Amino acid sequence: MSDQYYDYTLRRTTNGDEIKRVTATVGEVGDDFITAITEMGELKFNYPKGFNLKEGDQFIADYVENTKGNELLSYFDETSKINATVKEISRDTNGMLRVYGVSDDNREYDINVDSDTITNFAHSTLKEGDEIVVYPEKTDGNIPVVVRAKLVVRRSE
Repeated sequence: MSDQYYDYTLRRTTNGDEIKRVTATVGEVGDDFITAITEMGELKFNYPKGFNLKEGDQFIADYVENTKGNELLSYFDETSKINATVKEISRDTNGMLRVYGVSDDNREYDINVDSDTITNFAHSTLKEGDEIVVYPEKTDGNIPVVVRAKLVVRRSE
């Protein structure tokens, strides 16, 4: 079945646990947990891998609820996000999606979207003129800036 018909609003882990997403503000950061202040109140996440945000920072959390509590799977720093408009779409020699985008402040970005990048759309449906929000895994200082995307969300649907 084509990925155009996949429901990107419902995501599951390989174990079948539903992945939930919430926007939050960092509260307390412990050695193996983080508290987050959300619209729904305070949530506590188990996260033993190290966390590089500090109290008061804004972030998006992807997590699952299980018998151990709320397990934080990944997080996206709100201060690192790039709002951009898609100007060109191509593929590299390995088939990886390459998106040339221009941000709201006219900076140019070469955005690499690979199999580890989380999206809310099928790659084949992205088109020129779409507005996207990119959360980088890594960037370099070239012009255009090369971005390895961790999360790409299409704003225009």
